[in-house]
Amino acid sequence: MAAGSYLLYQLLRYDGTKLHVVVYCFGRGFAYLFDKRTRTVTEYEGGCNIGRAMINLARSGMKGYIIIDMAIHFREPSNDFVPSPEWGIIMLSSPNEDNLKAWTEQVGAIKIIMNCPDENDVKAMCAWETRNTTEEEQVEYWRRMHMRMDDVGPIPRCIF
Repeated sequence: MAAGSYLLYQLLRYDGTKLHVVVYCFGRGFAYLFDKRTRTVTEYEGGCNIGRAMINLARSGMKGYIIIDMAIHFREPSNDFVPSPEWGIIMLSSPNEDNLKAWTEQVGAIKIIMNCPDENDVKAMCAWETRNTTEEEQVEYWRRMHMRMDDVGPIPRCIF
């Protein structure tokens, strides 16, 4: 839940001298390119347009990171999708291991599984955090955490 927006947020906050561009792809046909140096966002449609833009940026010496959200489109990207060794890639997919199995084996990708706690887990953490406070303070603390979860998702290091 909200893993893509959380990763995008963290990459956009990363040092602009080390990471110049972040590309967020929704499957193959649609992407946003965030240029951190010029503080602009460009919308791209079509896999060829996105790929050409990334290749041109990589050739000009810019370093970037690509987030591909596979929740919308389950076709694996081509092996040469990353335009340069200076660029990284994060693939967001459902827990179905078959979605990207062939692609990860071909490109030597490392699989990282991220499970976020559900609402009840976070509520229990809030109860523990506020165990020595009044009932009103506990209710207010949970209300604030619940609002944050709606904005960024239930990722504890970001909420607490």
